[in-house]
Amino acid sequence: MELGYFPTLASDATAVFSHLMMHAAHKLNGPTCAHAILTTAELIEVLPKASASKETMP
Repeated sequence: MELGYFPTLASDATAVFSHLMMHAAHKLNGPTCAHAILTTAELIEVLPKASASKETMP
């Protein structure tokens, strides 16, 4: 069900059991459900700008 959310995946804050699962989360599954895949530093940098302008993140 589409609710209009724009989920973001923080690539350096993902908990998995193996490198293969990390690859699957970021490269295979991530683009299917995440609007953006950013590092935590990138996310912190983008949040104030997105909040101030009411735009979606990259």
